[in-house]
Parts: sequence; structure tokens; C-alpha cells
Amino acid sequence: MQSDKSGWMHIYQYDMNGNLIKQITNGNYTVKNIVEINEKKNMIWFTARKENSSRYDLYNVKINGTDLQRLTFGNYTHTVNVSPDGSIL
Repeated sequence: MQSDKSGWMHIYQYDMNGNLIKQITNGNYTVKNIVEINEKKNMIWFTARKENSSRYDLYNVKINGTDLQRLTFGNYTHTVNVSPDGSIL
């Protein structure tokens, strides 16, 4: 789930009863949207304004909140499409 309760829009994990398990992303940046969640790969792909506040880049992070990686680079916002089975972004 996404929420701006920290003052920035981020990704949070809740259990089925609505109890917070953990904040997956954090920092002074805005997560725009979740592109894909792949439980089998233990990964979440999302777009965010992290390095530059004028564009959105694609990132991935493990579901436990570790190993955040920026996947797109350049001076432009990127549009991402996901394959039907979620294996290719």
C-alpha cells in the first residue's frame, strides 16, 4: 500500500488485518506508483522522484525493504510496461 503518512509518498506492507508490518521505502522522495510486485522474485518495481525532483525513474527493492536499485537513467521520465506474466519490464 502507498501512503504519505511520513510526509512523503512511500510503500508500506500491512497484514490482512490492516496492521503495519513495515515501511518498505523511506527517505525524502516521492514514490509515484507501484509498477509490479513479484512475490516469487521477492521484488517490487516502482517509479519515484528520488535523484531528481523533475523526473520519475524506475526502481526495484526487495519486499523486505533492502537492496534499493535505480534501473533507469537519463534526463527524462520513463514509461514502463510489464509483460503479462510480470517477468519482463
